[in-house]
Amino acid sequence: MKYVKLAVILSLAFPLLGCQFFSNINADPHLRDTNNLTPLIRYHLDDGIIFITAVSKGCTLFNSYEVRVANPEQNSIAVVQVKPDLCALTSRSVELQYSFKHLSLDFDKPILVVNPVEEG
Repeated sequence: MKYVKLAVILSLAFPLLGCQFFSNINADPHLRDTNNLTPLIRYHLDDGIIFITAVSKGCTLFNSYEVRVANPEQNSIAVVQVKPDLCALTSRSVELQYSFKHLSLDFDKPILVVNPVEEG
């Protein structure tokens, strides 16, 4: 019985921790619609990891976003919101990180992030 309780607690807590141990990457070499990308408050790249700050209304989790190749010729990536945040809490900033090491990018060249940046 104590293992069942532990399993339930872990299954509920794990998504809330942001699942930082797993990469949430989808390579999409033909991402065309960059007009509807979610604005980021800020971001920075470091050794194949993108650190983003985005706006949440209370329901943004790690799996709310994916990192995709926006344009292979431009060596660019896009952070795409795949699960909308439908909560109605006060807006706040959340910081998330995603690896993009597995995408087909040239790490010897600058990597462009195509999302708009809006100070929040």
